[in-house]
Amino acid sequence: MKKKIIIILSAAVLVIILVVVGTGMNFLGKFTGGKAASKFVSAPITRDKTVNEKMQEMRSFDSKKITFEPKSESVVDSSQLGGLKSDSPESAEDNSKILNRAIKKAKKGTKIVLPEGKYYLAEPLRVTEKSNLTISSEGKGAVLINAAYSPFTEAGQKNTPNIFEIFGCEKLRIENLSFDYLSQVTAEGIIVEQTDTTTTFRVYKEYLSGEKTALQGGEKITSVFTASADNFKEENWPESPLELYKKNEEIFSIPLKIGAVGEKITCRFNNKGLGTTYVINVTNTNGLMLENLRCYSCPGGFVLATHGNSDLCFKKLRVEVAEGSERTLGSNEDCLHLRNVAGSLIVEDSRFYGIGDDALNIHSGLMAVDKVEENRVAPKGDDPLLCIIFAKAGETVEFFNSNYESLGFATVKKVGFSKITFEDLPEALSSAAYIQNVSRLPDTYVRNCEIGFARARGLLVQSKNCIIENCDFRNIRLSGILAAPDFEYWLEGGFCDNLLIENNRFKNCATAGNGMGVIHISGGHDGVMGYSSCSEGHKNVSILANQFEDCKAESTRIFNALNLKEE
Repeated sequence: MKKKIIIILSAAVLVIILVVVGTGMNFLGKFTGGKAASKFVSAPITRDKTVNEKMQEMRSFDSKKITFEPKSESVVDSSQLGGLKSDSPESAEDNSKILNRAIKKAKKGTKIVLPEGKYYLAEPLRVTEKSNLTISSEGKGAVLINAAYSPFTEAGQKNTPNIFEIFGCEKLRIENLSFDYLSQVTAEGIIVEQTDTTTTFRVYKEYLSGEKTALQGGEKITSVFTASADNFKEENWPESPLELYKKNEEIFSIPLKIGAVGEKITCRFNNKGLGTTYVINVTNTNGLMLENLRCYSCPGGFVLATHGNSDLCFKKLRVEVAEGSERTLGSNEDCLHLRNVAGSLIVEDSRFYGIGDDALNIHSGLMAVDKVEENRVAPKGDDPLLCIIFAKAGETVEFFNSNYESLGFATVKKVGFSKITFEDLPEALSSAAYIQNVSRLPDTYVRNCEIGFARARGLLVQSKNCIIENCDFRNIRLSGILAAPDFEYWLEGGFCDNLLIENNRFKNCATAGNGMGVIHISGGHDGVMGYSSCSEGHKNVSILANQFEDCKAESTRIFNALNLKEE
């Protein structure tokens, strides 16, 4: 009887605590007893408009606003690209020189048109400080193949993973091209045998013969995972790279037990020391249009845009293995990793399938604060470029305390190598532990995209003013959509404001069974780093008219959200 009374009293105390938390903190979440708000309210990032007005403005947004039609004042075609040879790995150096020469000479309004065919490259195509330039191809399109990248990373070896390096451009359009690599970027096959210390697998035929360089054995491996026809299963990230051992012409092994006989296995090669391993690397570019591009394999991911970019539009992208290939991955890392982008971001009518990480990771940068003195902030760390990269005069910065609660906003007055000076810094901001540049969070619209067979998430959103609609998410190991800040590990952006997730389809998502919802909105990534207890983290979140099929996890799990509408 005494035990029963204690249990009843404990339950009563728990109910009182939940009521206090739910009411006093206005913590509106699916599992806290909070009630959804009936409509959006104004958010700090859009304080000159109501959220409904802002969302309507974004919904009617036309991607033509950040695209352009080339003036075609001059066209560089096959007649001016003499010496360019297709289907010839031996011509990789000459091809790189010819195309880079044409790009360097191109004036404003130039359109460079590659002949249809496969062109091997020994160097990235460097597009630097160009305005109103288009790079395209004829007919069914040109395939650009990186012949320089190698999975072997011995000291002193020339090893260039990029195909495009873009810097300081204005209105750049790249269209009607495909991308691939001469060397293999993974080792994949079917597990045939195991011991307590090794896993042996038969590699797919394309790793042994064909247009690409065959696996040799001795390649260094940074991570391994297994999969069935529909799901990723197990993964392992060894402390130091493993070595791929060649037993005979088609049988290879690794010194690690993982998966089960009959499962697919993927070994991702070690790219540490190679710098940026993305196919397309973009910095300080205003107005970039990527349209009708296809990528068959990536050492890392497809597009990396960091530092100083604005107004990006990606249409009709396809990142997936070639038709008939048995490989699992089209992209080893994030397909699109977009950091510190200003203006607008459009991703539409695209397909991302076979993804080693996220299809889209969009975020600003967070900076850990060492100290705040008067109106100046000094960051933690000794990188002399940290402040210069983080912000510039006139931009708006949001301040957070050590509990990840927003303290307010301030305008940047001046940026130095070791400090950022603000126009006016209210006393409350002197306790800041983190700052975020909210001027480098784009209005984001993701629509009509297919995202499937992903090892991690479909979309990782850490942004303000974002609409995700009419997309199809399938066979995704973690959440189809994750909205969560990261204050501790990657320092990738803060909470979302004004997030609308509407009319999307989710099938067989969040299969890992790690407690993540198919749509998951919380205070931290995947449990790797500390979670925020802030009740007013995400603001103005609407989840409407989505469909869920064959998903074993809960459809939505919502934490740290203020003003939530869910239907």
